[in-house]
Amino acid sequence: MATHGTNHHWWPWFNMSDPASVTIPEYREWYHHYGSQVGTNITDCDLDEEMSKGVEGTGLAFIAFTEAMAQFPASPFWSTLFFLMLLNLGMSTMFGTMQGILTPLMDNFSLLGRHRTMLTVCSCVLGFVIGLLFTQRSGNYFVTMFDDYSATMPLIIVVVFETFAVAWVYGADRFLDDIEIMLK
Repeated sequence: MATHGTNHHWWPWFNMSDPASVTIPEYREWYHHYGSQVGTNITDCDLDEEMSKGVEGTGLAFIAFTEAMAQFPASPFWSTLFFLMLLNLGMSTMFGTMQGILTPLMDNFSLLGRHRTMLTVCSCVLGFVIGLLFTQRSGNYFVTMFDDYSATMPLIIVVVFETFAVAWVYGADRFLDDIEIMLK
């Protein structure tokens, strides 16, 4: 850091071709001295502090959105509509999930195919009992754990194995021929 003119004015004497030559203490000294002369008090920004203010996961739907909707005119109407939308989203997701589980079971095992209603009811009851885990006091921990680990890694493993199976076992040429037939 160098001074030019009188001792009342501090100017940075930085080597612009080598930005790494400016040390953090030199920058802070210049910043605090020059910042007090400008008159605007610009505070340092702590990225961790700013990032911790954000809400994600279940807190986004149940805390942040509800606080925002409380500011709307006719907020009970919008809150009811929002939570009905969440219920509809959850139910439609579960319909697709149950269909994805039950259809292969009934197709591969003829005994299960003959008792379709019983299999569907038993699967739904099993899902309900497992879902009770998420309503306990530690339910948010389990939701976060399932959200972070139950889908990501297994899906990556399945996709990698399917890619290898299609490319080397079934054959990429036969796969492309099948796609061409499907598109006709």
